[in-house]
Amino acid sequence: PYHCRFCVMGKLGYKVRPAGNVLDELEMLADLGFKEIYFNDQTFGVLPERTQALCEGMNEKQLRFGWQAWTRVDLVDEQLLKVMQAAGCHTLLFGVETANEKTLTSQKKGYSLTQVRRAFSLCRQLGIRTMATFIIGLPGDDENDVNHTIRFALELDPDYASFNVLVPRAATDTRTEALEKGWIQEGHASLDQSGSFPIMGNEYLNADDVWRLKNQAVRTFYGRPGYWWHRLKNITTFYELRRNLINGWALLSKMVMGQTDSVENRIAGEDWS
Repeated sequence: PYHCRFCVMGKLGYKVRPAGNVLDELEMLADLGFKEIYFNDQTFGVLPERTQALCEGMNEKQLRFGWQAWTRVDLVDEQLLKVMQAAGCHTLLFGVETANEKTLTSQKKGYSLTQVRRAFSLCRQLGIRTMATFIIGLPGDDENDVNHTIRFALELDPDYASFNVLVPRAATDTRTEALEKGWIQEGHASLDQSGSFPIMGNEYLNADDVWRLKNQAVRTFYGRPGYWWHRLKNITTFYELRRNLINGWALLSKMVMGQTDSVENRIAGEDWS
């Protein structure tokens, strides 16, 4: 039900599966031996009564999954987070996007930085891990705004941060604006749907600027010794240790590549279909 300018989801419409239907599927997955669930819901918790019924049902049926989900900072409060945590939620993913209030408004995000801070603070108090996603190169953001966003990421101090670039996806307001302002050309279909690599800039930044600032953000956030100490001291299983070592090596490789590679070279070496 939300209409962010860069996202196509708000234009597609949606249906809601009854909580009982979801619980039946979860029971089947429990019988098959699965332990972890990722709810691929764009806005988990958007209907509070349904969310309550789902989480209570997971407890009643003793479905001991660990799970994570996407939600929004303006949807969660302490009561809802406690209900979700009691049902096994250990990690929540939030779109933060930018530390520029004007850009949040122009991109129709529908929430404020105050709500962002509150949501992350509540999760930290309750021991729920967080992932914050950011978009580098949103219309209206210049280099100072991006640097402010990087500092904001450090202030929020989520367990994970994902710094992405703006993708002019089909049927979005962003694509219309990008075409009107000449940031991309009509018919441009080569898009990195992961949001990892830039193919356009905005009114203040070109694609090389976006690439440089994205890599600066990654280095600044993940290059802190304190961050890695926090991650390591909270590892409780060999599986977590193994995954952290693999992810850490992949991240280090990307950080080195980002320092030495240019947008032009990356475009030449990628097959974006």
